[in-house]
Amino acid sequence: MNKIELQDFNRCNEFYKSVHIITAVKKSISCHQTEGVYLIELTKGEINNLEKIIDDKDIRGVFCSDTLMCYSNYNTVFLKGKYNKSISSNRFGYIHNLQIKDNEILICSTQNDSIFIYDIDKEKLTWEWTAMKNGYNYLVENSEEYIVKNIKEYDKCISLKKKCILLNDKIESREKHRKGLFVNSSYFNKKYVWFTSLNTGYIYRINRVNFSLFKYPIKLKSPHGIHFFDDESFIVTSSEENKIIYLNQNLKYEIIIDNNSDTKIAGISKWLQTTRVYENLLFAIDSISNEIIIIDVENKKYDKIQFNKKWRMHDLFVLNKNFSNILIDTTANNAYKALGDWLLY
Repeated sequence: MNKIELQDFNRCNEFYKSVHIITAVKKSISCHQTEGVYLIELTKGEINNLEKIIDDKDIRGVFCSDTLMCYSNYNTVFLKGKYNKSISSNRFGYIHNLQIKDNEILICSTQNDSIFIYDIDKEKLTWEWTAMKNGYNYLVENSEEYIVKNIKEYDKCISLKKKCILLNDKIESREKHRKGLFVNSSYFNKKYVWFTSLNTGYIYRINRVNFSLFKYPIKLKSPHGIHFFDDESFIVTSSEENKIIYLNQNLKYEIIIDNNSDTKIAGISKWLQTTRVYENLLFAIDSISNEIIIIDVENKKYDKIQFNKKWRMHDLFVLNKNFSNILIDTTANNAYKALGDWLLY
């Protein structure tokens, strides 16, 4: 694994042209009015244009394909574009992550450590996995933590100062969600589903046919934003270490993001939220310094773009100029707004 320090790169802004991104902004302690989905234009190290295109609460998940955009609030997924529909269930809670692929949509329900896949055309659940039902035996045999199914056992472990994880397939109060695996990002193809667990620090792969579970040997600190390119290549952030882990057939490296900020949020001084790849560039969100970081690894260049200090940016996707008319419902009376000639990579 090649280790790269971002501070050794040259900071500049001529290596990328005008870039358009869609981003999910969740509520912050200082300002709840900022919640929503935004369209942002980045130009020469600055936010040039900014527009709120979705006004909703508890937004975290956001994803675009060539014909659809989707986003989620706490327990509902909304699709806009080719289809205009919503998917909701009493089994969804604290939705963190979405992905669209081949007319399927993946929904990562963090509250109860569950992952669901729906057929978009048929609006039908076609696959699901829950840590308690499908992953329990494997996790008990292969985890460093105690894995339990009821609160009494959990409380006993905690009283003995043992690291313990409580699995539950029901939606509990929001205060209890961190007792589980905290499945906070997921990605899929026809054969596998991958996910990151904030509380164990590992990346896991589920076989979609037989539900066998594989744990990757690399341990991270509060991982987020898993994104696979094929069965072996992926990118993921180690949030509390401010690191990006990037592996493909030709490159394997760990990028360490310098953050000398004295700012702390909930006692945490480092938090790299997620990273995306677009045209050989990396786009990352630093949630402590409130910056979008753009990195050209090959040419050893980077830039940092400051965004609103009151924001808590959760996810982003980069758009390019090869597609037209992704339509987004921006108001309660179903008035639509075209994002322009941009397509998610």
